[in-house]
Amino acid sequence: MSYRRQRSDLVGPRQKRRNVSEAVRDSYMTTDVHLTSYEVDHSAGENHLAVVSRVKLNTVEDLQSERSNFYDGETNWVSSDSDVDNDGGLETLSTTLLDEKLIFRQTKTISSFREQLASWVVDCQVNQSYVDKLLFILKTISESHLLDLPETCRSLLHTFRKTPLKIVDPGHYHHLGIANGILQMLFKLKIINLSNPTIKLIVNVDGIPIAKSSGSQFWPILGLIVDILNSKPFLIGIYHGHSKPKNANLFLEDFVNEMLQLTESGLVSNGQNLKIALLGFVCDAPARAYISATKSHSGYSSCSKCIEEGDWEEKVVFLNENAPLHSDATFRKREHEDHNTGKTILERLPIDMVQSFPLDYMHLVCLGIMHKLLWAWIRGSLKCRIGLRSVNKISNFLLVISSYIPADFARKPRSLCELARWKATKLRQFLLYTGPVVLKPILPKPLYLHFLLLHTGIKILTHKLLSQQFNDYAKQLLVQNLAVI
Repeated sequence: MSYRRQRSDLVGPRQKRRNVSEAVRDSYMTTDVHLTSYEVDHSAGENHLAVVSRVKLNTVEDLQSERSNFYDGETNWVSSDSDVDNDGGLETLSTTLLDEKLIFRQTKTISSFREQLASWVVDCQVNQSYVDKLLFILKTISESHLLDLPETCRSLLHTFRKTPLKIVDPGHYHHLGIANGILQMLFKLKIINLSNPTIKLIVNVDGIPIAKSSGSQFWPILGLIVDILNSKPFLIGIYHGHSKPKNANLFLEDFVNEMLQLTESGLVSNGQNLKIALLGFVCDAPARAYISATKSHSGYSSCSKCIEEGDWEEKVVFLNENAPLHSDATFRKREHEDHNTGKTILERLPIDMVQSFPLDYMHLVCLGIMHKLLWAWIRGSLKCRIGLRSVNKISNFLLVISSYIPADFARKPRSLCELARWKATKLRQFLLYTGPVVLKPILPKPLYLHFLLLHTGIKILTHKLLSQQFNDYAKQLLVQNLAVI
């Protein structure tokens, strides 16, 4: 037992290294100890590091309790107790040769800024173009500016800690602002002064489902500046909930209040006074009926342009093309009670409540008539069905010309076998461009002439100049097309 006790009291080289390592580590990790300077003594050899340090200690007893012994690189141990003045405070420790391996075991090697930056690029998989922009910025600034950088991205971008939300049952609404969106768009487009100081806006409101397993959805309010090249939609406000807002007036309240203020006082951009004019709302049929407080598109009195009451022919149809029209005055006076479901807050705006809500061309024509025509040719009644062989010819023709479609079109033609997945852009392309060419040698003449009525009428209405000059002719073509159906 005595032999074992004597052996346990002995301290070997390995234990001494461990004691030194713990002392060095504690000196680096203690908050009262600060390494202020160091230099490499090249004369001591490659495996040694000469450290000149200044240590701040609270008391001399703190230093004595540490008993920090440093290894001189050979076989001797040097105590640092005798090198400290008893007055405490900021004192100078003796220059000591330390084994480089011991230091690097306890403290991570501080790599150069270049190595850290390269490691960050690889670990975070940063795009090389973004790294090039960052390097360009870093080369143009001084070290003093680098010290002023914040620690987080939120501080750098001044991100809001809390987003102001308005309770709109059954969800929440956040209003970003019309003026803010206009100014940001002008800044992005690098527009300093406008030749025409009137900003013309069109607004879109629609619902967007964001989950398939629940009813969670967004209802954004988007704005677009017309008559300005490369202008893109910007966000005015956004609602989130598990169903659409129960009260459309409460949902649109912030938008209406700001729009009234802008139409009265205008907006100042780069010292130029700008007038704000609201042209109208571009929405699909359900959203248009929702924000204007009118009957849904499936109702008998749902037509937003005329007072005609629909007839039921397996669906609600409006056959009288000469019916009396709605007007802004009759809308505001509620002269046709079956058409209105309530009073909308949009009536406070200086707009025409009928003309400011144009018909939805995408759903009515592209996803509506054109889509139904194609299905009628494929699976319709015998008087308009064209047969499988003709369908395959049309599909092959579309696939052949797909390689010749220019980049101006967002999508290329696809086979009729995938008609159920055709988007509105494909249907519009077929109606206005590829359809007349593809269908002519394949489709029977009566069906082809019927298609050309729709093609020519919509082609005129989608042209800015032709729609004004040949508007009545386009109406005659569309009426004749619908009469045949």
